[in-house]
Amino acid sequence: MGSARISAKAIIVEAGKLLAIRNTGKNGETVFKLPGGGQKRSESVNRALTREVFEETGAKVKVGELVTIHERELASPKNGAEGESKVEFVFHCALKNEYRLRVGDKPDSKQVGVDWLDLRKLSTYDIRPRRMKTLLDNLVGEEILAAS
Repeated sequence: MGSARISAKAIIVEAGKLLAIRNTGKNGETVFKLPGGGQKRSESVNRALTREVFEETGAKVKVGELVTIHERELASPKNGAEGESKVEFVFHCALKNEYRLRVGDKPDSKQVGVDWLDLRKLSTYDIRPRRMKTLLDNLVGEEILAAS
């Protein structure tokens, strides 16, 4: 039987801007991702999300509504064995207090910064994974995320 890695991502919007992690891509390009990450053993998904957001951004958040769940296979099965998959929970989150952009105390290895991305210009940013960019574009288009 294959195993699943669980992670959680945060959609944090303030004043028409999305909080994003700035990373360096495989070819040295600038890419963005939602804050969040993997769940530790014996940790709830909500706790994993608040911990990961704080580690990457220094922001304290309140976890809100579940937006979507993505599942994908990480590695192709070998010798007939089932591969590992990743299950990603994406939540709307709100900042608990005033926040100034900063990198948290335990950033990811490829993380080089934290930025506010203008929702009206979302199409100009290289957001990864691509399915997350599609989700965000759809949420803005449906006016679920306010770009004003």
